[in-house]
Amino acid sequence: MMARRILHPSIWHVLLGYFILAVAFSIASPIFEAPDEVQHIYFIKHLAETHSLPVLGGDEADEALYGQEGGQPPLYYAVGILIVSWIDMSTPPPPEQNPHASIGDPMLPGNKSAFLHPPDERWPWRGMTLAMHLMRFFSVLLGAGTVFFVWKIAQGLFPHRRSFALASAAFVAFLPQFLFISAAVTNDDLIVFLSTFILWLLLDYFGADFRTVPHRAEALLLGSFLGLAALSKLNGLDLWLIVGMVYVVHVFLYRDFRKTWPSALLTGLAAIAIATPWYWRNWQLYGDPTALTPFLDIVGSRKTPLHFRTEFQGLRISLLGLFGWFNVHLPESFYRAWDIFLTVSVIGFLQGVWRRRLQLRPLRRHAFLILLALWLGLMILSLAVWTSITPGTQGRLLFSAISGLAILLLMGWDEWLPTREWWLAIPPLVLLGVSLYSVGWVIPEAYRRPNFITADEIPVEARRQPVVFDGRIMLLGAQVQPETVHPGENIRITLYWQAIDKVPYNASVFIHLYGRDHKVLAQVDAYPGWGNFPTRFWEPGQVVVDRYHILLPGGVETPTKVLVNVGLYDLPTLRQYPVTSDFEEALSQDVAILRAIPVHSPDYDIAHPTDFQAGDRIRLAGYDLPKSDFSPGETLPLKLYWQGLAPVDEDYQVFVHLMDKSGKMAAGYDKSPLDGWWPTSMWEPGQVFDDSYPLILPMGLPSGTYQLRTGLYRLSDLYRLPLSGPQDAVIDNAAVLTKIVVSP
Repeated sequence: MMARRILHPSIWHVLLGYFILAVAFSIASPIFEAPDEVQHIYFIKHLAETHSLPVLGGDEADEALYGQEGGQPPLYYAVGILIVSWIDMSTPPPPEQNPHASIGDPMLPGNKSAFLHPPDERWPWRGMTLAMHLMRFFSVLLGAGTVFFVWKIAQGLFPHRRSFALASAAFVAFLPQFLFISAAVTNDDLIVFLSTFILWLLLDYFGADFRTVPHRAEALLLGSFLGLAALSKLNGLDLWLIVGMVYVVHVFLYRDFRKTWPSALLTGLAAIAIATPWYWRNWQLYGDPTALTPFLDIVGSRKTPLHFRTEFQGLRISLLGLFGWFNVHLPESFYRAWDIFLTVSVIGFLQGVWRRRLQLRPLRRHAFLILLALWLGLMILSLAVWTSITPGTQGRLLFSAISGLAILLLMGWDEWLPTREWWLAIPPLVLLGVSLYSVGWVIPEAYRRPNFITADEIPVEARRQPVVFDGRIMLLGAQVQPETVHPGENIRITLYWQAIDKVPYNASVFIHLYGRDHKVLAQVDAYPGWGNFPTRFWEPGQVVVDRYHILLPGGVETPTKVLVNVGLYDLPTLRQYPVTSDFEEALSQDVAILRAIPVHSPDYDIAHPTDFQAGDRIRLAGYDLPKSDFSPGETLPLKLYWQGLAPVDEDYQVFVHLMDKSGKMAAGYDKSPLDGWWPTSMWEPGQVFDDSYPLILPMGLPSGTYQLRTGLYRLSDLYRLPLSGPQDAVIDNAAVLTKIVVSP
């Protein structure tokens, strides 16, 4: 019997699963790596140290780490004092921002850490780190309360469908973004809990059809929680509108104004009595009871036009899971599946409403469901207004209506297979899997520190002559893969660093990819470990395995060699640290030379095809020359088409010679293929490419007929590569292309 109870799903199983996952999220995310966490905890620190509320504006406030959050209603922070006031939050020092952080851009592959995380943050927790984790645990408990009252609401609406209530609670409990926010230090968790709790009070006091009205003690309790909601966050005031509307609808439906107005009055007076001191203070300080004016002065107003599609994309992503400072994302396939679920659920809900349109009357039987929909709509409208004022389309801002979101979506999902209870379990179970993947892989990987090895463990193929930067940091090796890359593909780069001595500063790493004409194709700038392990934290002798990957952009001019250039610099001054080495050849900061080739070989329309070959390795496939008559001083616009047939182990120069009738050279042009950016030793077998050879005819060139010849030679000893071709078309290992007529 006991085993059956344990295995039979219940709300306690859901809460246990939520609690384990939420605690895991709180540990996996480094402190301060959730939106505005640093501001929220420093609001609490300010209260604990000064016993007074922050005042926005002024020089001191501008420097304070609580930032704009100092204008938030104070309830969450007041409770926080009770939890952490006994902790000395002066250690470690205030967090240092990562200047390379990719805040708000989840598509950039690294620099996820918004702050630097010293070893002091590790277990055992002390000081500010301990305070952060205790406040996160408080937020986890608030999230558990939210899950519980979502279950209570669904149970009250569908008393005969135990599985639906359980699925609704599990949907909320296992939603990755809800878990992430519930494991962060933020007043969002308090207002989400209070909103859900107040909605349950409305259901409990008024009933699903608003038939009953709360007694006076219940009305006072309801008003007290409305006041607390208004002291948690500004959107707590929206709950006042919802509760007032419920009283009005009740009177309209049941015509018992005389019985209702005392309860409504008690609810309103209690809410006003609790909330008024805070809003009156703001009026006195800022001339704005909401304190939004100084809040927006700090945050800043929206500078760019509002694009519905862009904002919607951000909302859908951050509703499922977008971690860190909006820069740690799930695989795109997860968001696609989320889109499918939302679409299926919305269509199912609308289909269910249409199918039961004749059974929905009287509407008062579904009054609370309509209220949930209105509350969700009000939160969406509030978010749209907020987004029009300042950039802030974040899914967490809808969590105050998460009970309605979960219940309405699952109602739509249930419409497709209403007689199959297992069908309701699919969305929560999938979300559970996504959350496990998020906390087990996505978040830890974003903040993972580099591995440490000994110098002897560096792979042989990665070792290079050591280079020392600023006498303190040594680059012992580098490994770049793959050696051949196409535009649109990633290049993996592993650097092996060692600190010779303690480094007193944070050096920035730069990795540049150079293509033709030394044009920068792509680059990475970061503290080592892609922002997760700054040099100031390094221990002397430690070999740091520093991994990056860089996307070679589409549209890169190919074929070309790609130089991978690595170094260290001081970010404030942009000064590169000086380089020294015992080996002169090691002083170059090019750690690898790659070859970039097109994904598909171009289909050239060659004006004059040829078939000259240098053994079985190189082929001259043809040439373009728009005319054959030229004048002295004119440039002969020759274009040659080369093809590699097999790997070439040497680099050869190309010569283009204009020969007179006596066999004497009248003009010439020599260069490495593609001006040195595609040497023959890098040619990919089968690839055809074109190369221009602008031969300038001398001003005093006599009139007559000349031969245009080309070939390849080794620069070190001028040895010409033997050529084969049509009879009488190869002279002195040079291919005779055509005859040129020079006229005055």
